Amino acid sequence: MNQEKVINPPSVLVVDDNVKNLQVLCGFLQNEGMMVEFALDGMSALSWLEKKEFDLILLDIMMPGMDGFEVCSRIKKNPVHSEIPIILITAITDSESIIKGFETGAVDYITKPFIKSELLIRVKTQIEIKRSRDEIARNLKEIEYKNKLITYSIQYAKTIQTAVLKA
Repeated sequence: MNQEKVINPPSVLVVDDNVKNLQVLCGFLQNEGMMVEFALDGMSALSWLEKKEFDLILLDIMMPGMDGFEVCSRIKKNPVHSEIPIILITAITDSESIIKGFETGAVDYITKPFIKSELLIRVKTQIEIKRSRDEIARNLKEIEYKNKLITYSIQYAKTIQTAVLKA
């Protein structure tokens, strides 16, 4: 029986306090067939993560309340969400901020204004990497399960063989 995998569209959370930026980013991603949710601040982003799984987060740094560095750090400290790739997208261009972004757990750093095609390539690349890692983890679990079954079968066969040889 030939089973084809159903691949869900990528799910992206866009976090930015600027509504115009959200409209532009969400529009670009939706036009590429991605499912997009948005948050206007860090706390709302963390709330979204409790409700839904995402393949990627696009995160602004300069936001009221909790900045993007803190949001990124909190996400990466949570084992449930730590594997979600985070791309920081910001107008901040100094090297200290870029380094801090990577140190807090971001996988990429894009400065505004950005080039649409570059942004989309970076987003798609990170989603592909995440999905590949998820697939590897699923395959590893399946291999571990099958290994346990084989080990159990060998032990059971040994028990039968020992019982037959004693008789």
